Amino acid sequence: MKTSGIFFLRGRPSSVRLVSPTAGWVPGWLFSLGERTSHRGVAGFTAIWRGPEADRFIQANPQLRAGHCLRLELDRLHATNNELRGHVVSCELAPPRWPEPEDTPATPHGAESAIENIAAHARMAGVAADFHH
Repeated sequence: MKTSGIFFLRGRPSSVRLVSPTAGWVPGWLFSLGERTSHRGVAGFTAIWRGPEADRFIQANPQLRAGHCLRLELDRLHATNNELRGHVVSCELAPPRWPEPEDTPATPHGAESAIENIAAHARMAGVAADFHH
């Protein structure tokens, strides 16, 4: 079974030695991943990536840590000891922030913007509001 999507790291990838029926012990990387399943839930699972491409990715991205998002394609999904596991086919860093659609007007961000928006809505509703920031 295959799947692909955006998953977040639950910890730093760790180096492991895996048993291969043809090559004996081979080096690889273990990714502890999470996927948001609803507004309240997160499903955890493990992905295994071996080979020179995995080593290059880890060496090129030493900053990887819990919370970073990855765009993954996984194959051979299976359950082992009540845990879902899969093998990485391809992996790339997801952007730190999704780009805004081009037709979306720019809006200010942060606490000041939130306070200004609350105050504007209160004035429109005829409610006296005094926000200090």
